[in-house]
Amino acid sequence: MGTAETTHHPEMMKLTADEVQSLADRTYRRGISKMLDDMPSVQADMRQAARVIWALVTAYELAAGHPLQTLIVAGDRC
Repeated sequence: MGTAETTHHPEMMKLTADEVQSLADRTYRRGISKMLDDMPSVQADMRQAARVIWALVTAYELAAGHPLQTLIVAGDRC
């Protein structure tokens, strides 16, 4: 009605399969890092996040019948 409605459109990111795997690997390694020994809950969260990434990639590949090639994710939490 006279004012333009604005909506937030998060930037989209495109990750290759190698980038997704590297992200999961780095997240897991941080979860087992001695540098985070004083934060066991953070370590547990990092390890679990890596497992979730690996599980989602595996589930996609099983459902699609082919390896993941690219993944598009929102830049912000929606």
